Amino acid sequence: MFASHTLLFRQFDFFKANGNSALVAGITTIVSLAVSVMAAYAFSRFRLKGRKVMMIMFYTEGKVAPAHWFDDEESKKPKVSTWDGTS
Repeated sequence: MFASHTLLFRQFDFFKANGNSALVAGITTIVSLAVSVMAAYAFSRFRLKGRKVMMIMFYTEGKVAPAHWFDDEESKKPKVSTWDGTS
């Protein structure tokens, strides 16, 4: 019943993989926050040419889904049911 859990913790470095994911997520968050804060300061203090267009781009960027989400070819591929690639 717990064979997959045993395999996960004995043959795969599960905690290292999660640690790497947390590190990448943390660094990405810090860099994104720094860039956003600097952009917000620039938009609030300076009257730049094209300011409204740039503000609209920043506001709508997260609201548009990437095009590959709607790719029909990807949805036709068989789904893999286990982490090691076997079905």
